Amino acid sequence: HITKDDTGTEIHTVQMATSSDGVNWTVHDNIPDNLIDLEYRENLGCFIARGETTKLFYASGDGETWQPVNQTPIPLETVAAVDYNADNEWYCAVGGTGKYAYFSKDLEHWTPTTISNSNVTAGSVIYMPSTGLYVLMPTSGNYYYTFNPANWSDD
Repeated sequence: HITKDDTGTEIHTVQMATSSDGVNWTVHDNIPDNLIDLEYRENLGCFIARGETTKLFYASGDGETWQPVNQTPIPLETVAAVDYNADNEWYCAVGGTGKYAYFSKDLEHWTPTTISNSNVTAGSVIYMPSTGLYVLMPTSGNYYYTFNPANWSDD
């Protein structure tokens, strides 16, 4: 939830709810660091989410207790999006305005890859399992895509 205080400053409040039957829900309030990009990772058997301010990842088996997964934040000033490719276990992070996307297999070691020779303002990135493509959608201009984290194209 995003609300504003008396001075107009945005306040981000994150809540998570879990359900075993889709009808009865339990709300969990003790979410650290305004977690975003929350997903359940079948291969890990837990929830994983990114901290909005620290750019670290957190994991939880029950949605109530969260532990940091990594100690090295994503090396971007701002992070627009992170997506995960379960086929080859790559995480891809994009954000802000720049020439690079970052890839990691362990959330600790991030490798920059050149998206373009000119700055791109990243809006989001998604992995499409049916095609094996990562697609970067900038806030304006060309879309970029890659099958391999090292080579991006806008063709």
